[in-house]
Amino acid sequence: MNIGITKLKNTERSVAELGEKLKLYSKQLFDKQNEVNIKMSSLTLESTKVSERQKIAEKTKIILEEQTKNIASRRTVAEKDLAGAEPALLAAQESVKGVTN
Repeated sequence: MNIGITKLKNTERSVAELGEKLKLYSKQLFDKQNEVNIKMSSLTLESTKVSERQKIAEKTKIILEEQTKNIASRRTVAEKDLAGAEPALLAAQESVKGVTN
């Protein structure tokens, strides 16, 4: 009978120890869950910021592509005008050389 009582007391002690460990683990779990929630909020905020920056970058890219096309078109026109004006400029330079000599 003593053996049975001893086993019961040991079991009672083990259950009490496990209960204390459970309280400790429950608190640690709660703390970790709070940390995760904070980090998730931070990640969500950063993700939103990155998404907004990507949208701005995409809009800027489109604008720059349009400007590049516009500049290329204007360059082509300017080169044509220059090519047309260059012979007249060379002729004028030759006439000036003839006048000063």
